[in-house]
Amino acid sequence: MKIRLLTAMAVMLSVTMSVVVDASPAFAVAPGNDDIAGAQSIGPLPYHFEENTNEATTSADEAAVQSSCPVPHIDHGVWFTAGGSPDPVVVKVDATHSDYSVGIAVFSGSPGSLSFLGCVNGGFQAASGPPGTTFYMLLFGDGGWDGNQPTSGNLVLDVRLVVAPPVVTFTFDKFASVDKGDVLHLVHVSGTVTCTTEDGQGVVTGGFVILRQDFGRFTAFGSGGVDGGQPCDGVPHAWTSTVYPYVPGPSFSGGKVGTLTEIDACGTDQCSFNQQFASFQLRRNG
Repeated sequence: MKIRLLTAMAVMLSVTMSVVVDASPAFAVAPGNDDIAGAQSIGPLPYHFEENTNEATTSADEAAVQSSCPVPHIDHGVWFTAGGSPDPVVVKVDATHSDYSVGIAVFSGSPGSLSFLGCVNGGFQAASGPPGTTFYMLLFGDGGWDGNQPTSGNLVLDVRLVVAPPVVTFTFDKFASVDKGDVLHLVHVSGTVTCTTEDGQGVVTGGFVILRQDFGRFTAFGSGGVDGGQPCDGVPHAWTSTVYPYVPGPSFSGGKVGTLTEIDACGTDQCSFNQQFASFQLRRNG
């Protein structure tokens, strides 16, 4: 009986120990790119990468970046590196598809000798440099605009070449008209605008017209906005502007008038503008 009892107790003890061992929690493992020494290399563009940053740590060096980067938090940082291209490139670093608010700090150089280039919270940043530049990027939880959001989660990173800014050209119609029947003598200027981009995306955002008309010792001045909304599809589209004369001062009348006109457009990543000096004839309208 004693032998059987001892055997039963041994079996129970063995099972109990086995349960305890099996129930022990696994140790948390930080991502491989938790520190700059293990920075994840960004491959050929476009580049896509995902990882969970819940176990990423925050080193003293990473926390010190906050003195140059005014964001609510720098937590759970992970590192990436790119560059060495023989040609100058501009890339867009986009983490806006992550499930938490991601800040991005960009550096050039090498570990231990980094030059801070800039940072942003909200998940996207551009990086550019001369040929051969090596970039290091710290992606971190910034806490959102109010500083109270999660600082880790599923990081989704996309890196691609920046799309060049739109090319904007525009023309003036041969004649503009001036309203002689109203008090202000408004001038109506029109023409066509053509906006072209690499990816066919973008829109004309507007612009301005400044007019000058000389009458001997007197000069009439006026200005007005340019309507926007035309697509960047490489096709000419109409644009118009209503110019208001400056008061007090002489009003516009029929005859020759000079202008400085600017029309602006924004594409996928960048904006641009075109300015022209021109002259044309005003015709009385009414």
